[in-house]
Amino acid sequence: MMIDMMGMATQAELDLLETLSDSAFDQLFLPLMIDHHQGAVDMCVQVMTHGQEPVLQSMANEMLTTQSTQIFQMQAMLAGVG
Repeated sequence: MMIDMMGMATQAELDLLETLSDSAFDQLFLPLMIDHHQGAVDMCVQVMTHGQEPVLQSMANEMLTTQSTQIFQMQAMLAGVG
């Protein structure tokens, strides 16, 4: 359950990914990476909400910005895959 919450791909998803190529690969890879990045965003929000270490807070803020931007980029890519 914790793996799902963190946006980690299952072994079955990774195994399937290994069998694909071209746009079929992209159509599976991008949603998996979007979920993975969303897990990181959620964790960063927790650090910024509950953490106290200034360096960690700064890192979480930077990761939140980067991962959110990458989610939007991957969503745009996914809309163009097919």
